[in-house]
Amino acid sequence: MTRKSKVTLIAPQKLEYAKLMVEEGYTNKQNLKKCLAQESQQYHVELNA
Repeated sequence: MTRKSKVTLIAPQKLEYAKLMVEEGYTNKQNLKKCLAQESQQYHVELNA
């Protein structure tokens, strides 16, 4: 059996994560997917700049 890796978030990510849960009613799984998609998109923007 393998263990799940721990997800670590920086302070601004945590704030965004909490806002999505409170204001938009996201679940943890939905929230994580949305945050990761946003981070991925931002990375690609910075990479192409």
